[in-house]
Parts: sequence; structure tokens; C-alpha cells
Amino acid sequence: MRLRIGFLAFVCLLLVSYPVFSQDESVEAQLDRLATLDFDPFLIESYELFLLRFPESIIELGLADDFPMADATLNNLSDGYQLETEMIIREILTLLRTYDRSELTVEQQLSYDVYEWYLDDLVRAQAFRLYDFPVSYFLTAGQNQTHNFFTELHPLETPQDARDYVTRLWLVDAKFGQLVDAVNLREDAGIIPPTFVIDVTMGELNRLSRGAVQQHDYYRPLEDAIDTIDGMSDDEKSQLLAEAQDAVSESVMVGYAALADTMGDLRSRASQAVGVWQYPDGEAFYEYALRHHTTTDLSADGIHDLGLQELERIHAEMRVLFTELGYEASSSISDLYRQLAQESGFVAGNTAIETFETLLDDAQERLANSDAFSRLPISEVVIIADSFGGYYIPPSLDGARPGAFYAGTNTQPTYNMDSLLYHEAVPGHHLQIAWSQDLDLPFFRRITYFTAYVEGWALYAEHLASDLGWYADNPEGDLGRLQYEAFRAARLVVDTGIHAKQWSFDDATIFFAQNTGFTVDSSRGQIARYVVWPGQSTAYMVGMLELLALREQMQNAQGDGFSLAAFHDIVLNSGSVPLAILADIVAHEIDN
Repeated sequence: MRLRIGFLAFVCLLLVSYPVFSQDESVEAQLDRLATLDFDPFLIESYELFLLRFPESIIELGLADDFPMADATLNNLSDGYQLETEMIIREILTLLRTYDRSELTVEQQLSYDVYEWYLDDLVRAQAFRLYDFPVSYFLTAGQNQTHNFFTELHPLETPQDARDYVTRLWLVDAKFGQLVDAVNLREDAGIIPPTFVIDVTMGELNRLSRGAVQQHDYYRPLEDAIDTIDGMSDDEKSQLLAEAQDAVSESVMVGYAALADTMGDLRSRASQAVGVWQYPDGEAFYEYALRHHTTTDLSADGIHDLGLQELERIHAEMRVLFTELGYEASSSISDLYRQLAQESGFVAGNTAIETFETLLDDAQERLANSDAFSRLPISEVVIIADSFGGYYIPPSLDGARPGAFYAGTNTQPTYNMDSLLYHEAVPGHHLQIAWSQDLDLPFFRRITYFTAYVEGWALYAEHLASDLGWYADNPEGDLGRLQYEAFRAARLVVDTGIHAKQWSFDDATIFFAQNTGFTVDSSRGQIARYVVWPGQSTAYMVGMLELLALREQMQNAQGDGFSLAAFHDIVLNSGSVPLAILADIVAHEIDN
């Protein structure tokens, strides 16, 4: 149900062969050099300076050959380092604004606008730098990003990869010590996670701080890969595995134990309230979060009302379909979907993965035979089994790792599996992100994650499948699509309800379950996500509605000359952009 990304909010695709900046050169000297550059080199080198501060992202992106590092390291989460990074961002934005936009080409002006919006947003975020939960149960938390780095992203193909893996294991304790400091710093500022966030988080922290080292999440990737690595003797492999066990025991597990101790101690000072309204300047922070994720100036009240309006529309469409299928359409949404799930059936485990693989093959065949897109991306997408699932990880930029839809092996109803596949893989996240990797654009625009654009596109892709007739013989699947659409509309209501209107966790859960047909347990899981990631969930529906509105605008202007593929080219060929900039791009194409 989401795009899972690393630490950076946007990343590059094609860089110079080797970094311009020396690791021994001071930040001041690097910034001075940027000030001497023409516009195009400035775009490349300023982003390069930023990227070099995140070694885990360089590994994740498959750029280690382009950015050779002197030592195997992890991201520096210390407060001093973060403050220095914030200073660099401010200086890059200041330098960007020294260029006369009117003297740039049209394409350069677009790059200017996108880069300025992004950098300006990062600068705005600095006023709220402590308004997150660095340790929580959700994927955005520092320890979960680290877990994902070691278990899914770190390469283990060469002897050096394996040695670097172990070296980095020894650094986990220090990195988690920085997370402890981050939690304490936020407590001093009055930012303490709600009680239930701490309670849920403790389970995973305790699990990874104890148990058999040989079964530990951080050890098993190396053990599983070691026999496939050429160029190492059996003795060296055995020695490396032994050192990895020591590193997991003395660094990783110790780090998790420190996090567990910190969060356990914090619990006595936590509140039952769940919204950011409870924190100092919480209202201003939420206003920022909504702008950041939706890339609009919509207010919390406006988003809340939009959600209620969309739910009314979607419920009406649902009831029409349920009536056509012979259901008692006057029943509650929850009762209707409960009956639909029972009659459609459930799948789990390998059967779920096989079902998703069949759906992926079918979707790719449909796209290949469709005139909805002028081309398809080069990178492949694969299905990977995951106990939780429902997320996508983009391809690495060196081609070593394909795009991956991590599909849940848990029990799930069959009727909404189609829409989930379309959202996460094709024509959703994978098509858009892998497409952007193929573009001839400045590197920072080839993969740029503006939430409303990328998540709006993925929800639009679910809707597009219906427009293309993919549900013509599958009304149950179409009801699954409508449920997911209601799911995104309900998010507008509950996210703003929690963070701006002081709704309780239970109030939000009840509203969500009643309006989506999700079970109460599933609804609790969703509400828990919105608590720790304010504003993010509002971007999906806002983005999709804008894409549909822009498509209608272009279709009305062009009449019989309208081409769906041409519209998709316009939307996709600029990479991810803020919605207002996308509207300008579409308007320019219509006028010309």
C-alpha cells in the first residue's frame, strides 16, 4: 500500500563517473566551489554534495562504484551532523536563487522550479526538525530503516561486500546510540510518542535485542549469501561468519537493547493523546506536513471536507455495483464487504504469491497490448514474499536489483488483490519510477519523490485499470478498487481528524472501519500508521484527483485529438514534480 524508500526524499540516477568533491575537502570549500559554476553543473554538483552525506543511500541506489567510499560506514544521525546538513541545504538554496531564471532555457527553468520547491521545503522543515519519532514501529523510524538496509538492500555479491557488511554490523551500536540521543533531544522539546506507539514498538525492539544469534535478522542475510560469493576460501567464509556473529551479539543486539531501555523509560511520561496538536507549535507543524506531502496549500479543514465528499461519491458507486451483483445494497458498507470477502474467498502464503505473479503477468500483457502508454520501462519488477507486505522498493540504479513488490503472505481476500498489484507494480509505482529512471533529465529529477505525485500516480493507476476495462469481467475486483479508493478518501478525514481536530484513536478507528469496510483490526493498523506519519496519507487522494482533473482538462481542450498515451507522456516525462508545477506543464502542452 505504499512506496518504501530510504532516507532521502529524492535521489539521483546518473552521476558523473566519480564525485567531484574530495572527502578531505571542507564543507566551506565545497560550497565555495559551487558558487563558481554555471547552472547545469551546479544542479549536478550541488546534489552530489548533498547525496555524499548519506552513505546508506549510495549503497541503496547502487552507486557505490560511482562514489567509492574510503570506509564502510552508516548514516550519521548525530544532531551536529544533521545541523550541518541543514546548513548545506540552506546554502544550496541561496546559491540556486542567484541564477537569473529568466535567462535559463525552458527546460532549465523547470529544473530550477522543481529544485527550488524541494530545497525550500527542506528549509521549511528545519523549523520542525524534532517533530518526528526517530524510534517507532513504522518504516520511517531509524532502526527500521537500518533493518531494511541490512536485510534487503546491502549487496552481498563480492568478498568486499561481505567484509563491508560485517564492518557495518559493528557500527549499529553507535548509530543506535545516536537514535537514543535523538529521542532524548525530542523529549526535552516536549515531543514524546503516544503511549501505544511505545508499546507496539517495544515488541520488535525486544525481539531483536535477544535470542539466538544464528537466527537473527542481521546475521541470516550474510549466512544465506556466503556460499554464493566467489573469491573467498572456506576458512575466510567461516571466519567472517564468526565475526558477524560477534558483531550481531556485541553491537546490533546491544544497540536494540539500548533503544528498548530508552523507550521503556520514556513510557511513563507519554500521553494517551495521539495527534500532533498536543505538541508545542503542533498546529504549525501539521500545516507544514500537509503542504509537504500534498504539495498544495490545502488546509486541514479543506482536506477533511474533501474526504467526506469523496466518500459520499464512492459509497454511491459501491452500492450500484453491489445491487447489480444481487447484494442487499441497503446494508452497511462493513456488512457488504464482509459478505463479499466470504464469497470471493481468501488466499495466503505461497498461494497469495502465485496469485500476485499471475496478476502481474496479466497486467504486463495488457499494457503491452494497450495504447495507453507510448513505451514501457526497461527495468523489471518482481514479486517478493513478505510476512507483512504491501510495499514497493525501486530498482537499484546499477541494474543489479530489479524493482520489487513485497507482497504479503498473510491471509487476504482475493477481491482486492488486483488493485493492490496495479498500485504497487504496474501501471503504478514500478511503471512510474522505472520510467523516470530511463529519462534524459538532470539526475535529481529522474527519481524525485514528491508524495502527492508518486502516490497520486499509483492510486490513479488503480483507477486507470477500470478506465481501460480491466474489471469488465471482474465486478468483485472493481469493488475491491472502490474499497481502496474509499480507503484513501477516509484517510483524508481521519488524518486531519487525529492531528487537527483532536480525534481519539478509537474515534478514528470506528470512522475508518465504517466507511471502508475494513475490519476493526485492519483499521487500527491503518490509524496507527497515520499517528506516526502525519499528513502522508492525505497525498494519495489529493494526487489522484489532480491527475484526473488534468486529464479531463486536456481531453476537453483537445477533443477528438486527445491521446491518453500523450497525456501519460506529459505526466511521466518530467519525473516527479509538485502538483502545481505539473499543472503548469500540462497547461503549457495544451497551449502549444
